Amino acid sequence: MPQEKIRERMLAIAKGAYKSRPGEPKVWFASMKSLAGLAAITGRKPSNLSRTLKTMSHYGIVEMRRENRCVRPIVNATEFQILTAQ
Repeated sequence: MPQEKIRERMLAIAKGAYKSRPGEPKVWFASMKSLAGLAAITGRKPSNLSRTLKTMSHYGIVEMRRENRCVRPIVNATEFQILTAQ
Protein backbone atom coordinates (compact mmCIF):
# COMPACT_ATOMS: atom_id res chain seq x y z
CA MET A 1 0.00 0.00 0.00
CA PRO A 2 1.40 3.45 -0.80
CA GLN A 3 2.75 5.40 2.17
CA GLU A 4 0.07 8.10 1.88
CA LYS A 5 -2.72 5.48 1.93
CA ILE A 6 -1.14 3.82 4.98
CA ARG A 7 -1.11 7.20 6.71
CA GLU A 8 -4.74 7.93 5.80
CA ARG A 9 -5.81 4.52 7.09
CA MET A 10 -3.92 4.94 10.39
CA LEU A 11 -5.43 8.40 10.94
CA ALA A 12 -8.94 7.09 10.21
CA ILE A 13 -8.42 4.31 12.75
CA ALA A 14 -7.07 6.77 15.33
CA LYS A 15 -10.10 9.05 14.81
CA GLY A 16 -12.49 6.11 15.11
CA ALA A 17 -13.72 6.64 11.55
CA TYR A 18 -12.52 3.19 10.49
CA LYS A 19 -12.33 -0.07 12.40
CA SER A 20 -10.02 -2.81 11.17
CA ARG A 21 -11.85 -5.96 10.18
CA PRO A 22 -10.77 -9.38 11.44
CA GLY A 23 -8.07 -10.80 9.21
CA GLU A 24 -6.85 -7.43 7.93
CA PRO A 25 -3.09 -6.94 8.09
CA LYS A 26 -1.83 -5.06 11.14
CA VAL A 27 1.56 -4.25 9.63
CA TRP A 28 1.79 -2.52 6.25
CA PHE A 29 4.86 -1.94 4.08
CA ALA A 30 5.20 0.93 1.63
CA SER A 31 7.42 -1.02 -0.73
CA MET A 32 8.30 -4.59 -1.57
CA LYS A 33 11.96 -3.64 -1.08
CA SER A 34 11.32 -2.85 2.61
CA LEU A 35 9.36 -6.05 3.08
CA ALA A 36 11.91 -8.16 1.22
CA GLY A 37 14.78 -6.70 3.28
CA LEU A 38 13.11 -7.54 6.57
CA ALA A 39 12.11 -10.96 5.26
CA ALA A 40 15.72 -11.70 4.26
CA ILE A 41 17.06 -10.64 7.65
CA THR A 42 14.55 -12.79 9.53
CA GLY A 43 14.60 -15.76 7.18
CA ARG A 44 10.80 -15.58 6.74
CA LYS A 45 8.86 -15.44 3.48
CA PRO A 46 7.39 -11.98 2.85
CA SER A 47 3.87 -13.45 2.89
CA ASN A 48 4.41 -14.77 6.44
CA LEU A 49 6.31 -11.81 7.87
CA SER A 50 3.31 -9.75 9.02
CA ARG A 51 1.81 -12.72 10.86
CA THR A 52 5.17 -13.55 12.41
CA LEU A 53 5.65 -9.99 13.69
CA LYS A 54 2.13 -9.98 15.15
CA THR A 55 2.78 -13.25 16.98
CA MET A 56 6.16 -12.06 18.26
CA SER A 57 4.51 -8.85 19.48
CA HIS A 58 1.82 -10.86 21.27
CA TYR A 59 4.51 -12.72 23.23
CA GLY A 60 6.49 -9.55 24.01
CA ILE A 61 9.46 -10.50 21.86
CA VAL A 62 9.00 -7.44 19.66
CA GLU A 63 7.22 -4.15 20.19
CA MET A 64 5.44 -2.57 17.24
CA ARG A 65 6.30 1.11 17.79
CA ARG A 66 4.62 3.91 15.86
CA GLU A 67 7.14 6.46 14.59
CA ASN A 68 5.94 9.34 12.45
CA ARG A 69 3.84 7.70 9.76
CA CYS A 70 4.95 4.09 10.06
CA VAL A 71 5.20 1.19 12.46
CA ARG A 72 8.62 -0.20 13.27
CA PRO A 73 9.33 -3.51 15.00
CA ILE A 74 11.62 -3.03 18.03
CA VAL A 75 13.30 -6.13 19.45
CA ASN A 76 12.68 -6.65 23.18
CA ALA A 77 14.36 -10.03 23.57
CA THR A 78 17.47 -11.42 21.88
CA GLU A 79 18.15 -14.42 24.10
CA PHE A 80 15.79 -17.13 25.29
CA GLN A 81 15.90 -19.83 27.90
CA ILE A 82 13.69 -22.83 27.17
CA LEU A 83 12.43 -24.71 30.23
CA THR A 84 10.71 -28.06 30.00
CA ALA A 85 8.66 -29.88 32.61
CA GLN A 86 9.96 -33.30 33.61
